[in-house]
Amino acid sequence: MQDILDALASSELAGTVGSPFEFLLILVFSMLFGVIYRYIYYIYYKKNEPIDSSVAFSFPLMAPGVTAIFWLIQYSLPLSLGLLGALSFVRFRTPVKRAEDIAFILIVIATALACAVLKLWIGLMIVVATLLYTVIKNYVFPRINKASTSVLLTLHTVDTVDPKAVQDAVAGALGRNAEFISMSAHDGIRSCVLQIQLSDNAALGAIHNALKALDAQTRFDVFYQDPRQSGY
Repeated sequence: MQDILDALASSELAGTVGSPFEFLLILVFSMLFGVIYRYIYYIYYKKNEPIDSSVAFSFPLMAPGVTAIFWLIQYSLPLSLGLLGALSFVRFRTPVKRAEDIAFILIVIATALACAVLKLWIGLMIVVATLLYTVIKNYVFPRINKASTSVLLTLHTVDTVDPKAVQDAVAGALGRNAEFISMSAHDGIRSCVLQIQLSDNAALGAIHNALKALDAQTRFDVFYQDPRQSGY
């Protein structure tokens, strides 16, 4: 056992730490990448998503911290083994609620590791790939999926209005079919639930005008089946 401990402490395994300039260089690049990720994080959640500022502000600190840790332990096996014991004392009491936040944290850690092993080009490629996906997610995917946004429309009219007329009015305003889901009546009010494919939120105005022609007191509620769209 003593021989093993002596071997772990030997210079062959411990190695030598790189120069201070090298450390400062990778630390600066790592922090710069963390700042970039902070702004990418805000771009990623720019629509219909609550932004956790504490996560975003941690990136410029997390990246150089992870870089410093792995820059040190890559030269020393005893340090890497000691890190396992040190991390056993760390407890994070606040859970990360969104899987995407965890993904951002993992991306920051991966970039920090790339900096720690002096593979700055790998870190830059990860940043570019993350930014590219963010742009595609916010500006390309919405246009592709624009015509397939599934919406539940709950209409409330007087019970003298024909449900078929309501369905036809909605379909006419949309220019496409409206699927009838359910209907109920209570105290002179008829409630109809329709499922529609909404391509443009401006179409809600056309639906409103078409229903007003049937019943001046009509009102409707819109429920987006994708919770990310509920902010429209």
